[in-house]
Amino acid sequence: MFSFKSHASLPLLLRFVVEAVGKDQRVSDMSKLSAEEKDVRKSVESGDWRSIRDKERESERYQLYARDTFRKDRRVNIRLAGRDLEAIQKRATVEGIPYQTLIASILHKYAAGRLVDKDV
Repeated sequence: MFSFKSHASLPLLLRFVVEAVGKDQRVSDMSKLSAEEKDVRKSVESGDWRSIRDKERESERYQLYARDTFRKDRRVNIRLAGRDLEAIQKRATVEGIPYQTLIASILHKYAAGRLVDKDV
């Protein structure tokens, strides 16, 4: 198993690149790779990737992080303007998620400092 220190996620198509580089093969048709895939391929070849020694332990650790992140153990009741709720419901529909999940996600991002005002 591999981990990468600067990319948050690895697209499924990159598995081919990782396997090819891991076997010391070269991808013959680079034009089929996206810019992100080319960037990741370059990082693999330059040694930015490292092998995870205890895959099971690391997997359990990140599962615990995910479980703690998504555990909803508190209930909150709030009043919203009807227009705001309708706008949130429309955005949630576009995203394909329940509006309560969208609200919880927005609040979580704000609490974690990842939701920033565009004007700032």
